[in-house]
Amino acid sequence: MSLTLPQAKPASSTTLARLTETYGELPHGYQKFIGVHDGVTPPENVLRGTNNSIGVRSFIAASDILETAQSVDGLSDDLIPIADDDAGNFICLGVFDHKIYFWDHEVDRNEVIADSFEDFLERLDPFDLSQVQLEKGQVMRVWLNANFKPEF
Repeated sequence: MSLTLPQAKPASSTTLARLTETYGELPHGYQKFIGVHDGVTPPENVLRGTNNSIGVRSFIAASDILETAQSVDGLSDDLIPIADDDAGNFICLGVFDHKIYFWDHEVDRNEVIADSFEDFLERLDPFDLSQVQLEKGQVMRVWLNANFKPEF
């Protein structure tokens, strides 16, 4: 992982037991992660290989996962929400295959974005605006609020 994550209070053994009871054995890499970085908010980031389109706003604290999973309409029972992005989508752990999925709330669709939690973390890079390259014609129009007045 090129991204440096802050440390946090580890997930409790009770929380881990509840998750395991609900979803079965969680991957070792994820268990290790929530033992050090449970519920952290990372610096701005992007998942390498996704054309700067996927990043993590925050990792969901293990103690909030069950409630989050139940509250999200359309989220499959085969997916464990472990993080969210800035647009209301979720990064999920597959219950059976332990792959990492991106769940798009607008189209109620998921796609595999990493073969494992370790692969996902390894590909999470700091966001670098200079790496964003727009193709000619990619931006069709821009709206600017006429009342917007930045103060410097």
